[in-house]
Amino acid sequence: MKIRLCTATGLAACALVWLSPATAQEQAYNIDPEHTFPTYAIEHFGVSMQQGRFNSTQGRIILNPAAKSGSAEIVVQAASVDSGVTALDRKLRGEEFFDATKFPRITYRASNVRFDGDRPVALEGELTMHGVTRPLVLEVSGFRCTTHPLAGGKRCGAQARGTVNRSEFGISRIKPPLLGEEIQLAINVEATLDVSN
Repeated sequence: MKIRLCTATGLAACALVWLSPATAQEQAYNIDPEHTFPTYAIEHFGVSMQQGRFNSTQGRIILNPAAKSGSAEIVVQAASVDSGVTALDRKLRGEEFFDATKFPRITYRASNVRFDGDRPVALEGELTMHGVTRPLVLEVSGFRCTTHPLAGGKRCGAQARGTVNRSEFGISRIKPPLLGEEIQLAINVEATLDVSN
């Protein structure tokens, strides 16, 4: 299950990577697909929270702390859903849930990044899932940047969190209390500074 919540060419959106406070100009970051995994949690039978993740995510984040502006795009491949249970993964990819053949991508696009001082604290954008687009604000925490100790180059990371109601995206065949209505989303993001431009 974005950032301008970063996806295949850009959920990727999608979440999330930023300039250091010291950088005054706009810079672009490419999401590292090997260290970025959107996760979800949903109530199961009213007794537990079941979690899973998506294994294929791409995206791009633009930040300008001096201007207090930015955007993000995060692109997630729906078929990469991973619950840890093979039979359930097949069901999640099917028509009852993500219908990954018909709707292969989950995309988050944020046109606005909200800052507190020099740090991004929220993304304001839209999530497209299962062929439906809805507004979604992702709260951002843990933003930090450093130089990669092995590969070199600037790298930033953060966590973005939000909630959606699955029925608003047309995923509603299995009703509560068998399966919860609210989905908790979390995107742990690492991204690298794009030095190609």
